Amino acid sequence: ILSLPSEMGRLTNLTQLNLKGLKDLNDPPRKVRKECRDCIRYLNSKLRCAKGFYRMKLMLVGLANRGKTTLVARLQGRDCGDEPTIGVDISEWLYKPSLGKRPYHFSIWDFGGREEYYATHQCFLSKRSLYLLLFNLKHGDKGVQELKPWLNNIALRAPRSCVIIVGTHFDEITDNEREEVD
Repeated sequence: ILSLPSEMGRLTNLTQLNLKGLKDLNDPPRKVRKECRDCIRYLNSKLRCAKGFYRMKLMLVGLANRGKTTLVARLQGRDCGDEPTIGVDISEWLYKPSLGKRPYHFSIWDFGGREEYYATHQCFLSKRSLYLLLFNLKHGDKGVQELKPWLNNIALRAPRSCVIIVGTHFDEITDNEREEVD
């Protein structure tokens, strides 16, 4: 560990912080980390100086026919065809939350889900991206098991990235199956 995350500055009620054994730690500075309270204040000041980031990559991954391209089309307010994605489709999406708030610009990377593309996917997985990992709810436990290799690959190639798991095809499952999903 080279530095403590600024988010630790939110731990205002923390009274003890044991940093022994972290010889390579360079942030916060030595003088600051002697006292827990000083360390938290330092990290909190760094956190308050942080600026919002309004542009990022949105990476859609998962096996073939899981609804990645359809989700992109719906986010962008358009209809989707039935053509499978070949390689990677890159597009833009502007999300406008509400009046008075800044819009978010997403560069959407829609990865083709066919097995022959898997070897190249790892070249594009990057940190500072938001991942949507899609699976088909109709496939039940098998669909969930299919997520593991994707989660492992993302963890190796883009550690500490956010991953949102999205269940698709909800409209195609029976009422009994829906109760299990809920």
